[in-house]
Amino acid sequence: MCEFKVFSRRGEKEQEVAEDIVYAKASDKYVILRDILGLAIKIPGAVIDEVDVGSEILKLSASPIILKLNKFLKTCDRCKADRVYSDELEALWNEVKASGDEAVRELWKKYGRRKG
Repeated sequence: MCEFKVFSRRGEKEQEVAEDIVYAKASDKYVILRDILGLAIKIPGAVIDEVDVGSEILKLSASPIILKLNKFLKTCDRCKADRVYSDELEALWNEVKASGDEAVRELWKKYGRRKG
């Protein structure tokens, strides 16, 4: 059986978050991991980046913007299924855009404009 060692990257930091993982599932709020004993570990705001069976490594990326984007997508899907428009959808999209704008501003402040 193949058990994974799981690493999560948040920003520039990567750390091991679990080992002996045999199950992983992405949800709108977190990635759920289960180890060989069936114990669950939830990594909030994460997506699966890489699965390497040969090395038995599973890599995740985590960010607060992922939670906002997933909430927007879930609401969008609900609106489509119900064939309705919701003002909540626009508000959620504005939250996603604001988080993206903030990330861009922080990078600009830290590294300045690109030269060339």
